[in-house]
Amino acid sequence: IKDSCAGGRARHTADRRPSTTLMYLDVIPLATDHRSQQLMTDDTSTRLDTVLAILSDADRRRLLYYLREQGTATRTELADVLTGWQATDRSNGATTADDRQRIECELHHQHIPVLRDGGLVSVSLDSAVVERTDWPPWVDQYLDLAFELEATADTGTDTRTDPSTEE
Repeated sequence: IKDSCAGGRARHTADRRPSTTLMYLDVIPLATDHRSQQLMTDDTSTRLDTVLAILSDADRRRLLYYLREQGTATRTELADVLTGWQATDRSNGATTADDRQRIECELHHQHIPVLRDGGLVSVSLDSAVVERTDWPPWVDQYLDLAFELEATADTGTDTRTDPSTEE
Protein backbone atom coordinates (compact mmCIF):
# COMPACT_ATOMS: atom_id res chain seq x y z
CA ILE A 1 0.00 0.00 0.00
CA LYS A 2 1.42 3.34 -1.00
CA ASP A 3 0.95 6.44 1.11
CA SER A 4 0.16 9.34 -1.21
CA CYS A 5 0.80 11.91 1.50
CA ALA A 6 4.53 11.43 1.85
CA GLY A 7 5.60 9.92 -1.44
CA GLY A 8 5.25 6.39 -0.07
CA ARG A 9 7.04 7.18 3.20
CA ALA A 10 5.39 7.50 6.59
CA ARG A 11 5.59 10.92 8.19
CA HIS A 12 6.35 11.48 11.86
CA THR A 13 5.21 14.19 14.22
CA ALA A 14 6.86 15.21 17.44
CA ASP A 15 4.03 14.00 19.66
CA ARG A 16 3.01 10.83 17.83
CA ARG A 17 4.56 7.48 17.07
CA PRO A 18 5.51 6.74 13.43
CA SER A 19 2.42 6.94 11.27
CA THR A 20 3.25 3.70 9.42
CA THR A 21 1.93 1.84 12.43
CA LEU A 22 -1.14 4.05 12.58
CA MET A 23 -1.86 3.68 8.89
CA TYR A 24 -1.77 -0.06 8.51
CA LEU A 25 -1.43 -2.00 11.75
CA ASP A 26 -3.23 -0.07 14.46
CA VAL A 27 -6.69 0.26 12.91
CA ILE A 28 -9.34 -1.50 14.95
CA PRO A 29 -12.61 -2.74 13.43
CA LEU A 30 -15.77 -0.83 14.31
CA ALA A 31 -17.30 -3.77 16.19
CA THR A 32 -14.35 -4.25 18.55
CA ASP A 33 -13.07 -0.71 18.98
CA HIS A 34 -12.32 -0.52 22.71
CA ARG A 35 -11.11 3.08 22.46
CA SER A 36 -14.67 4.34 22.14
CA GLN A 37 -15.10 3.41 25.81
CA GLN A 38 -12.15 5.59 26.90
CA LEU A 39 -14.36 8.59 27.64
CA MET A 40 -16.56 6.42 29.83
CA THR A 41 -13.79 4.85 31.95
CA ASP A 42 -11.18 7.61 32.45
CA ASP A 43 -11.52 9.89 35.46
CA THR A 44 -13.42 13.13 34.89
CA SER A 45 -10.33 15.33 34.74
CA THR A 46 -8.66 13.11 32.14
CA ARG A 47 -11.84 12.94 30.06
CA LEU A 48 -12.22 16.70 30.12
CA ASP A 49 -8.57 17.25 29.20
CA THR A 50 -8.88 14.79 26.31
CA VAL A 51 -12.01 16.37 24.86
CA LEU A 52 -10.77 19.94 25.26
CA ALA A 53 -7.49 19.04 23.55
CA ILE A 54 -9.42 17.47 20.67
CA LEU A 55 -11.79 20.44 20.41
CA SER A 56 -8.90 22.91 20.40
CA ASP A 57 -8.46 22.29 16.66
CA ALA A 58 -10.99 23.90 14.29
CA ASP A 59 -10.76 21.09 11.71
CA ARG A 60 -11.47 18.44 14.34
CA ARG A 61 -14.45 20.45 15.62
CA ARG A 62 -15.76 20.65 12.07
CA LEU A 63 -15.35 16.90 11.63
CA LEU A 64 -17.27 16.28 14.84
CA TYR A 65 -20.04 18.72 13.83
CA TYR A 66 -20.41 16.78 10.59
CA LEU A 67 -20.24 13.32 12.16
CA ARG A 68 -22.70 14.32 14.86
CA GLU A 69 -25.25 15.05 12.11
CA GLN A 70 -24.36 12.21 9.72
CA GLY A 71 -23.20 9.43 12.05
CA THR A 72 -20.76 7.95 9.55
CA ALA A 73 -18.77 9.23 6.60
CA THR A 74 -16.04 8.08 4.28
CA ARG A 75 -12.62 9.64 4.56
CA THR A 76 -13.17 11.10 1.09
CA GLU A 77 -16.45 12.67 2.21
CA LEU A 78 -14.74 14.17 5.27
CA ALA A 79 -12.00 15.60 3.05
CA ASP A 80 -14.70 17.19 0.86
CA VAL A 81 -16.37 18.71 3.91
CA LEU A 82 -13.14 20.16 5.29
CA THR A 83 -12.05 21.44 1.89
CA GLY A 84 -15.38 23.23 1.47
CA TRP A 85 -15.29 24.63 4.97
CA GLN A 86 -11.75 25.91 4.50
CA ALA A 87 -12.80 27.53 1.22
CA THR A 88 -15.40 29.55 3.15
CA ASP A 89 -12.61 30.78 5.45
CA ARG A 90 -10.77 32.36 2.53
CA SER A 91 -11.53 35.74 1.05
CA ASN A 92 -11.64 34.32 -2.48
CA GLY A 93 -13.69 31.26 -1.43
CA ALA A 94 -11.44 28.84 -3.31
CA THR A 95 -9.11 25.95 -2.53
CA THR A 96 -6.58 24.22 -4.75
CA ALA A 97 -5.77 20.59 -5.50
CA ASP A 98 -2.75 21.00 -3.21
CA ASP A 99 -5.06 22.16 -0.42
CA ARG A 100 -7.22 19.09 -0.94
CA GLN A 101 -4.17 16.78 -0.84
CA ARG A 102 -2.94 18.45 2.36
CA ILE A 103 -6.36 18.04 3.96
CA GLU A 104 -6.51 14.34 3.04
CA CYS A 105 -3.07 13.80 4.57
CA GLU A 106 -3.98 15.70 7.74
CA LEU A 107 -7.15 13.63 8.05
CA HIS A 108 -5.33 10.33 7.65
CA HIS A 109 -2.24 11.06 9.72
CA GLN A 110 -3.47 13.55 12.29
CA HIS A 111 -7.16 14.27 12.81
CA ILE A 112 -8.76 10.84 12.48
CA PRO A 113 -6.14 9.14 14.72
CA VAL A 114 -6.59 11.84 17.39
CA LEU A 115 -10.39 11.49 17.27
CA ARG A 116 -10.09 7.70 17.37
CA ASP A 117 -7.59 7.69 20.22
CA GLY A 118 -9.84 10.07 22.12
CA GLY A 119 -12.74 7.65 21.79
CA LEU A 120 -14.93 9.96 19.71
CA VAL A 121 -14.85 7.95 16.47
CA SER A 122 -14.29 4.41 15.26
CA VAL A 123 -12.52 3.62 12.00
CA SER A 124 -13.14 0.69 9.66
CA LEU A 125 -10.38 -1.85 8.97
CA ASP A 126 -9.52 -0.24 5.64
CA SER A 127 -9.68 3.28 7.18
CA ALA A 128 -12.28 4.25 4.59
CA VAL A 129 -15.26 4.73 6.95
CA VAL A 130 -15.30 6.86 10.08
CA GLU A 131 -18.17 6.49 12.54
CA ARG A 132 -19.15 8.63 15.49
CA THR A 133 -19.15 6.73 18.79
CA ASP A 134 -21.66 7.11 21.60
CA TRP A 135 -19.95 9.86 23.52
CA PRO A 136 -21.23 11.32 26.80
CA PRO A 137 -23.87 14.10 26.56
CA TRP A 138 -21.45 16.70 27.91
CA VAL A 139 -19.34 16.30 24.74
CA ASP A 140 -22.38 17.50 22.76
CA GLN A 141 -22.69 20.45 25.14
CA TYR A 142 -19.09 21.49 24.46
CA LEU A 143 -19.64 21.08 20.71
CA ASP A 144 -22.80 23.19 20.92
CA LEU A 145 -20.95 25.92 22.78
CA ALA A 146 -18.02 25.86 20.35
CA PHE A 147 -20.38 26.00 17.37
CA GLU A 148 -22.31 28.91 18.86
CA LEU A 149 -19.14 30.83 19.66
CA GLU A 150 -17.76 30.26 16.15
CA ALA A 151 -21.05 31.31 14.56
CA THR A 152 -21.24 34.51 16.60
CA ALA A 153 -17.58 35.29 15.92
CA ASP A 154 -18.28 35.01 12.18
CA THR A 155 -21.25 37.39 12.36
CA GLY A 156 -19.91 39.67 15.07
CA THR A 157 -23.05 39.24 17.18
CA ASP A 158 -23.61 37.37 20.42
CA THR A 159 -26.91 35.51 20.53
CA ARG A 160 -26.48 34.37 24.13
CA THR A 161 -28.34 36.18 26.87
CA ASP A 162 -26.54 37.78 29.77
CA PRO A 163 -27.87 36.12 32.96
CA SER A 164 -27.24 39.29 34.96
CA THR A 165 -29.78 41.22 32.87
CA GLU A 166 -32.56 38.64 33.13
CA GLU A 167 -35.42 39.31 35.53
